[in-house]
Amino acid sequence: MIRKLAIVLLMLLGATASASDLKVAAEEALISGDIELALQAHVDLLLEDPDDTEALEVAVMLAQEAGVPDLAMELLVGDVARAITLDDKIRVQMSLQYITEVGTAVPVWVDERLAEASLVTEDQMGDFQAWEELSTDAQMMMDQGDFESAVGVVEGAYLLAQESFGDDHWLTIASSRDIGFVARQMGDVETADAFYNEALALSMAVLGEAHPNTQHIAELMAELYTAAGAFEEAMSIRELITANYEAEFGGGHMLTLDSMLNQVGTLQAAGDFGTATDLLAGICGMYAASLSDYHPQSIECESYLAQILRDAGSLGEAEKTLQAIAARLAASSPGINAVAVGTLMQLADISQMRGEYQVAKELLSGLIATAGQIGEEDLSYTGKNYLARILASEGSLDDARMLMEDVVSFGRTAWADQPLQYYNSVL
Repeated sequence: MIRKLAIVLLMLLGATASASDLKVAAEEALISGDIELALQAHVDLLLEDPDDTEALEVAVMLAQEAGVPDLAMELLVGDVARAITLDDKIRVQMSLQYITEVGTAVPVWVDERLAEASLVTEDQMGDFQAWEELSTDAQMMMDQGDFESAVGVVEGAYLLAQESFGDDHWLTIASSRDIGFVARQMGDVETADAFYNEALALSMAVLGEAHPNTQHIAELMAELYTAAGAFEEAMSIRELITANYEAEFGGGHMLTLDSMLNQVGTLQAAGDFGTATDLLAGICGMYAASLSDYHPQSIECESYLAQILRDAGSLGEAEKTLQAIAARLAASSPGINAVAVGTLMQLADISQMRGEYQVAKELLSGLIATAGQIGEEDLSYTGKNYLARILASEGSLDDARMLMEDVVSFGRTAWADQPLQYYNSVL
């Protein structure tokens, strides 16, 4: 950040004196090194000319440097709204990308603590390479779903890290976490819980409670408890994760917002769909306020909400939500993309659920072709899956069967990491 400000200073020092008085005042404040005064001056400059992209960039950098990232986000969200008004989709996308950068930025202590906890001396390099090989092999086994083979490998990595680096080293903590994960995948809740708790306690002591790596371990515990039916415990952990992120990084930070979505998952698993829907609607509002209505994460949240509404039978509300998403995508995206196609496919599926088969078929046929044209093969097969449902509902069972055999054949390999989607297709 300081390097960027230095570059801006050099640009200003070489600039001509033809700027307005307000611009001169902003430049002088920046050159003087008074960040707060410079920030106020550049905000004033934006109020005078909201299309001054240089003033916006400097103001955002100054806001981050001054420790007020929420102001930086507010300025960028305002620029998105301005660009939408001007129908400048390229500017919209640039500001949305900038919002992502600011919204995911973390303080320097996050990387510093992890680097300190991961320190490996020259004498330990051989053990580190051996640990790295074991961890890589274990990850490959887990990626392939071979958790039984992975057990012995992650245990070996854990014992090596513990002996060579000590309990309070990040490699030992990570290995303890990995044993917990493998145990969870094999259905061994007790072992998973024990190793997750060990990893969490050590990570809290070494990295701090709010460190993203610590929070990730806590989230793994919450997921374990949710799967085991311990919904109250899972919800308590997830609420604490959100509180930690909010206290350390702010309510508008993407880590904070994303952690809230996991709370919705716990409520759904517990069968409390009404509370889950209400909570998700509120979270989507927070995404929109913090990142803008047009940010991909805001769109994804609204899509999640539409899915819950559809599954609950609230087809009218789900359709209204999806139509709003489609309108935002049309206003902010330079061309057709996977998100837009997926949204329209969901709308077609709602038409199918209403019995409007012809409307749904015509829409899906075009969308399947479009998905293929933009290189989204996976999405095209999702569309075929929807289309097969319609054909089956109409009684065209032979056609539906042929289409689904094609989908299942594709999904056998392409959806290996999405078993629920694959098995739903098989069913």
